[in-house]
Amino acid sequence: MRKTNLGIVVLVILLISNVIILQQINGVKEDIQHLRGDINSTRSWVQNSVNGVTNSVRNMVSDIEKEKRWITPVEVSLGEKNRNKQEVNLSWQIKDYTQGSEVYFYYRNTNSDTFQKISAKNIAGSTFAVDIELALDLKPEIRINKEYPSEISTNEKAIKAERIKEEKFKEAKMRALSSYSYEYYVEVHTGDNIRASEQKRLNLEKLKYIEFSRVQVNITYVDEAKYSFTVYEEMYGTSSNKLEKIFIKGIDSNGNSFKEQFAPRDKTVFTKTIDLGASPQRAELILEYDTGKIISEEVDL
Repeated sequence: MRKTNLGIVVLVILLISNVIILQQINGVKEDIQHLRGDINSTRSWVQNSVNGVTNSVRNMVSDIEKEKRWITPVEVSLGEKNRNKQEVNLSWQIKDYTQGSEVYFYYRNTNSDTFQKISAKNIAGSTFAVDIELALDLKPEIRINKEYPSEISTNEKAIKAERIKEEKFKEAKMRALSSYSYEYYVEVHTGDNIRASEQKRLNLEKLKYIEFSRVQVNITYVDEAKYSFTVYEEMYGTSSNKLEKIFIKGIDSNGNSFKEQFAPRDKTVFTKTIDLGASPQRAELILEYDTGKIISEEVDL
């Protein structure tokens, strides 16, 4: 009987101890939750404070930059085409311009070490402009995508040859891009005082998109003498020149010449399937525009 009573007492003590421990654990959990809440609140406050300081600094820097920006960025437009050169019209504004001050525009191609100097014209108030002739060959960007059957596309020689072609295309594109890339700065001469702007980059590549929409050419290989073409302008109707007719011409491996016209535009797409007597030795696309301009692009079939 005594053993039974002793066991009951022990169980009661253990139960009370467990209840006390559980209460303490719950209390600790609540403290942890409160602590987490305090940490999150502090973190949020710190983050908001940092964001506030960052925004203030950005605004201050922006205000300082605006105060320092005494000249606006150059605006670019196309002028007349003169033989092999393209006239480009550039204009900008000068803040707090002093009447009678002389303004000069300096420019160079990024491949050149020497700046060209030209006197700017005061066309209105504090607005100045120059017209410069540059050797810009404005042509549409033509992207060619070729699709082959799986047995050809997985051939190692074909893959290697295609990679070589892609590398040559990239090199040609980089050379073309460099012809559009210029640097410039402006000087304002007021008596003996000369004020010069920072040297800026002038990318004239966008001019060709004013003239021509980008042309996408998809070529599907059917067999060694048969190819299917799909051609379209990516931004049809937004450029000065609109694609009107397309021809594919060239010479096959037997020495026979060919020239075939694509079907008329269906909405935005031109299509053509050529079936030659032999594999093509050389081929080029002829793009004719509504303005009379004709662009040719060699195609490696």
